[in-house]
Amino acid sequence: MKTFAKKYFEVGPVEDIHRSMDVVTYVLHEADDYGITVEVVTEALRVMKENPKLQISDAVVLGLEKYIR
Repeated sequence: MKTFAKKYFEVGPVEDIHRSMDVVTYVLHEADDYGITVEVVTEALRVMKENPKLQISDAVVLGLEKYIR
């Protein structure tokens, strides 16, 4: 039996896609503000090549974190 939270607040695949798109959009805007969009995307692709099961949103966040510390 599902708990109340899981029953009423479970995130479906469509919502997951929208959240992921929101994260990617935000990160790419941040990268653009710093002029490092190409570097962030390149790093995200490198990370995803090493970890194929990684979400795109997680990969771009890691790419941004590498260059902004």
